[in-house]
Amino acid sequence: MDIHAISLDADQLAALDAAMILRPDQLSDQAWMALADLAKRGGLVWVFPPAGDGAATWAEAMKLRLGVIWNVAIDPQVILDPAAAPDAPQSLGMGLSIDKPEPEALRLLAADWKDLLRPIRLKKRLVIEAPGSADSTWLLAEDEKPVLVTASLGEGNVFLLATALDLEWSNLPAKPLFVPLLHESLRSVQARSAEAARVAGIVSGDLPALGDTWDGVTSLDRLANEVTGAGESSVLLRRTDQGFTPASPLDVPGVYRAAPDAQGRLFVVNVDPSAGDTQALDVSQLEAWLSPLGRMTWLDESNPALAFAAFDSRANIGHLLLWAVLALILIEVFLARWFSHAQQGQQHTIMGLGTMVLRRLVGKRGSE
Repeated sequence: MDIHAISLDADQLAALDAAMILRPDQLSDQAWMALADLAKRGGLVWVFPPAGDGAATWAEAMKLRLGVIWNVAIDPQVILDPAAAPDAPQSLGMGLSIDKPEPEALRLLAADWKDLLRPIRLKKRLVIEAPGSADSTWLLAEDEKPVLVTASLGEGNVFLLATALDLEWSNLPAKPLFVPLLHESLRSVQARSAEAARVAGIVSGDLPALGDTWDGVTSLDRLANEVTGAGESSVLLRRTDQGFTPASPLDVPGVYRAAPDAQGRLFVVNVDPSAGDTQALDVSQLEAWLSPLGRMTWLDESNPALAFAAFDSRANIGHLLLWAVLALILIEVFLARWFSHAQQGQQHTIMGLGTMVLRRLVGKRGSE
């Protein structure tokens, strides 16, 4: 999207992830502040000097508003090639240093890195002093002066190229390095930003902290999925100490869009791969789940029988119960025999003898 530098404001940058500034000399103070906000919320601001011979008075505004520590010369420097004869037509220009290894973010270009650097010639540049680590300087000229420098701002990054995208300044725009340099810088820096890290690994059931960069977003709209048949739905955002977070877990996978639509931000909620894990649970997690059920012991893999020794010993009353049942059976057989018809005569005889014995004993007592 092309935006005139004169009219650049925060509303135009709200839906952007990166801004390439070709006319920093036309930016207002409010525009620099809006660019700073873009970088702080995870965006990339890449500043290129404007073509021409004008003084780089904009460098002070950039340093003040973007918080960088670079010192940029006011006047452009015309570069003479020290290896060429002074009267040679091709005497203008200086190459890039091919001894410096490629930046970590540009590792995909490692195989062709030196071949991509060799054809680049710098004819005019802004001299940049960039104190700090060597990792903040991505490209160097043959005289070890920085050509491309980077700095972090909030959750995003700020880039500055020392030469304008004009053939009067450099042949970089016409060489094979230019397109992959832009593409890989944007891809890698955006992919490694804090904002990208937050939304890159969201799975079903998460309640992600989206940070203050989502200020202005009122809800997350899940887009309809033609494959699964899931319809659109919406989840409200609420502010917390960590920034913005959904009011409820994002338990349905799919593509979520920031609402209102002007925010233009998207992220994907994936299915949790651990939900289909059939391996055994972690011991501590299993103990936490089963602890409300009471005391438990774990089997010893080398001697599983030891688990049974951990139980309290109990009295074995099985034999006692068996003898009791046998006694009841014998009593039942005896009583059945006793009261059967075959024993009625014998019962009466015994009863009669008992009566006679009792009478004699009573009579004898009475005669005495």
